[in-house]
Amino acid sequence: MKRILIAGGTGLIGQELENKLTTSGYEVLILSRNPKGENQVFWSPKEQKIDLAAIGSIDVIINLCGAGIADKPWSKARKKELLESRIGPANFLFSIKDKFPKLTQYITASGVNCYGYDQRAGAYVEGDDFGTDYLSTLVREWETSADQFSPEVNVAKLRISMVLSENGGALEKLSKAVKWNLGSPIASGKQWMTWVHMDDLVASIQHAMEQELSGAFNILGNYTTNEAFMKALAARLNKRMWMPNVPGFLMKLILGEMAEMLINGVKVSNDKMTKTGFEFTYTEINKAFSSLRL
Repeated sequence: MKRILIAGGTGLIGQELENKLTTSGYEVLILSRNPKGENQVFWSPKEQKIDLAAIGSIDVIINLCGAGIADKPWSKARKKELLESRIGPANFLFSIKDKFPKLTQYITASGVNCYGYDQRAGAYVEGDDFGTDYLSTLVREWETSADQFSPEVNVAKLRISMVLSENGGALEKLSKAVKWNLGSPIASGKQWMTWVHMDDLVASIQHAMEQELSGAFNILGNYTTNEAFMKALAARLNKRMWMPNVPGFLMKLILGEMAEMLINGVKVSNDKMTKTGFEFTYTEINKAFSSLRL
């Protein structure tokens, strides 16, 4: 079985992925600045340090590093952190690539918000151009840092949409608002929201590894309008949505530039991923919510 090294493995997605891969029989090592578990290995990308002796030979690197996009307002300093937390680890891993002679694949997390905010009728596909907004620029540089590994190894860039998890992330914040009777659609409510169930996400990463995929892939179970998403979440939590839509200008006052990704959604296709043989289990929002303990 392949020996796998996960960077960013102590986060929400990384923990779920580690459990799935380990259960599937793979040997998994986790890079961490503060290693605790037996399979955790010290590294510090900023200091260019890593315990290579504890890693040994590996076949696949999965890089999930990156500060949370929506965790803090996008100040100049925060934008710098968002970029450096993504390209810094990738650049460091590339600088030591020769230490992993058996490496055959590099899989990186990426973002589905990379096509801009043009509300066109059709869904965006991986071959479409990047947008010119901040998030699109961030994703382009993020993926460019991953492309350094090509063509010596396969590089798979998984453009992940909003992850539905019962253990944290954006859904936890939205659920709290609904539970406090503060949930409501944003702006018109007609903008698209793309989402993926955590189970489907980790399964898609394993699939990308086992099928040795290369290139960019949109990872989403489906898309729905912001209003439909919030109504489904309220129904799942047995709450009513009685508040009016949150005005777009108010979101901009509160969140600044970050509000754009909430006010202006994006419709994206997952056809390329499904054509590789992967099947998303959760393609209907009510089914996805019903499977989670919220």
